[in-house]
Amino acid sequence: MNEKAKNFIAGLIACMLFATIGFVVFYAVKFNDYTFSEYLNLSTKNGMLPKILAICLMPNLIPFHFFLNKRNYRAVYGVLTGMLLWAVVIIWFKYVAV
Repeated sequence: MNEKAKNFIAGLIACMLFATIGFVVFYAVKFNDYTFSEYLNLSTKNGMLPKILAICLMPNLIPFHFFLNKRNYRAVYGVLTGMLLWAVVIIWFKYVAV
């Protein structure tokens, strides 16, 4: 695998990792009275899951700016691609999985 592909995959993995960490931190800060499964059920029932997922994408600014300052544009492209994949998931939860 060439260097460009490795950098792209690194950005994609960083995006998914930071979004997942954001989701868990949001749970720990905001909904720590509930179990994780109750948290998922409650947020799905009330239609809050797309909003929560959108908020959990905020930590992706960290790898985005890190890779941008390193001038590693393929990794930045990976982070942006990962955010677009998360956007598809958010739109799916908002309009399809009603």
